Amino acid sequence: MKKVLALAALVMGACGAAQAGDFYVAGDVAKTRYSGGGSDQGFSLAGGYQFNKNWAAELGYRFIGSDTKSYTEGANKWTESYRFRSIDLSAIGTLPLTDQFSVFGRLGYGTLQVKESYAVTAGSAPTSYRGSGTDSGLIYGLGADYALTKQLSVRGEYQRVASDVSVLALGLKYGF
Repeated sequence: MKKVLALAALVMGACGAAQAGDFYVAGDVAKTRYSGGGSDQGFSLAGGYQFNKNWAAELGYRFIGSDTKSYTEGANKWTESYRFRSIDLSAIGTLPLTDQFSVFGRLGYGTLQVKESYAVTAGSAPTSYRGSGTDSGLIYGLGADYALTKQLSVRGEYQRVASDVSVLALGLKYGF
């Protein structure tokens, strides 16, 4: 968390004093792909500050997905469950191409949390485990934004939230 706060201070300092900026909220639905195979649906919620037409800072939460598998091996029955989510802080660089359409890039720092559990039923002696782990690192993404009105826009984005997790998202952004 200290690293995320330090990055926030760096982003704010790099963008300079806030000019005629706007606060915004954003949300999306996403398709997540894991490099080892598999995919899931997720969503995100974010809040940001648009310093000027080219720079913004954004704090986001993303539910990346979950997975449950059950299988039988001899007399043993296994059940495994995983849930992935992340929190990130990003600098957003935007290049307006028209009054309504722009492309953007994201560079930030995020923390990925994995919660896992498994249970094994081996005859009459069941065994179970619950645990969690975190991994922090660089996130990046590329996207496009289309303004429907002055305050509401549609945006699509590809994000790499971990070395083995990528997200393709479509959502809305509302400025106020």
